[in-house]
Amino acid sequence: MGMKLWDCVNMTLVFMYANFGRLQSTLCTVMQCVPIKLVRFCVASDRFGLISEMANNRKDQHLEIRFMHKLGLSAKAIHDRLLAVHGRQAVSRTTVQRWKIWFQNNDEVQDRPKSGHPKLRTPQKVNQVKQVIQRDQRTTVREAGRQCGVSATTAFRILKKDLGKKKKPSKWIPHFLNQAQRDRRVCLARAALQTLRRRRNPVSRVVAQDESWMFVWNPEDKRSSMVWLDPQEERPQKPPIERTTLKIMLVVFFDKDGVIYREFVPRGLGITGDLYRQILMRFLHAKALRSRHQCHETWSLLQDGAPAHNSRVAQGYLNQQGVEQIPHPGYSPDLNPCDFWFFRRVKQQIQGHRFRNIRDLTAAVDIAIGSIPRHEFRAAMDRYPERLRRCIAAQGKYFERS
Repeated sequence: MGMKLWDCVNMTLVFMYANFGRLQSTLCTVMQCVPIKLVRFCVASDRFGLISEMANNRKDQHLEIRFMHKLGLSAKAIHDRLLAVHGRQAVSRTTVQRWKIWFQNNDEVQDRPKSGHPKLRTPQKVNQVKQVIQRDQRTTVREAGRQCGVSATTAFRILKKDLGKKKKPSKWIPHFLNQAQRDRRVCLARAALQTLRRRRNPVSRVVAQDESWMFVWNPEDKRSSMVWLDPQEERPQKPPIERTTLKIMLVVFFDKDGVIYREFVPRGLGITGDLYRQILMRFLHAKALRSRHQCHETWSLLQDGAPAHNSRVAQGYLNQQGVEQIPHPGYSPDLNPCDFWFFRRVKQQIQGHRFRNIRDLTAAVDIAIGSIPRHEFRAAMDRYPERLRRCIAAQGKYFERS
């Protein structure tokens, strides 16, 4: 059917080219019997040069009108002569009269230049939008356009093309750091690097420690709950996010080869200095620690600045046992492998599951820990010195996750 329509249009255009004097009536016939999209395509392609010939014909008539106007002929006499020469292609008598008035004071044949669409993205509007965004960076494009007297689309184009803005979500950070805290992060990061340089294989000598709560019900986040569906499928439903108060604390020690020691602290039993000292005693007597490190002088402990970790009881016991500690600044979960990798990795395994009791939860956590391959522990510990350098390069500020 498409080929027949195309052949029809071709034959019609050939007929129009041969009978140029009856172009207007032929176009009306084409518009009635041929789809409008196909006619637009043929006119745009100008297969036989008809459109350009029509434009040239109109320009020739303008020249002829100017010539006969200078001879002193009236508008009616000029129009009669145009009809005798061009037939139905002659311009109307009203057009002849308009051009005669134009040629009384002008000698140009070309039409006056058009002003075109008014320019909305003026320097004044760009400056207004910039000031609105500087006052409030959360302003929407609709609100910015309303305040500046332009449409939301124009405000969006000003922000994207003229100002080069890009709207990004706020980045989560653990803590708003002041200058003193940033300086301390840089100082302790350099001290930690110096501690690592004193050993031949620094990464293999680090034992990371931390604790975190594990909940019986861990709801999925928005990203984890996304699924692939067909266009006609409905999205799965998700109940409101609610986190149960039934929980247990996981205390873990691990190095590049895997977990050395882990212990669960039940809810209601806070981590105090005395309890942490007992956990350290059980950790130092663990078989995995003795098999990997022959003595305390061959490894260093990396722990954060929690009150229980810095208590006199815990610090006195570590000094008594001769355990070297790697300096670690406060409010720095981005510098501890437990925080920036391990706990997220474990919680990802149990996310979206609702356990009946604490026993099922601890069993699931043990399975999640056991499923982590050895090369992931090594990769996480290898990232630790690099993160210290990035902290120094960022002058103590939080840097992007890697």
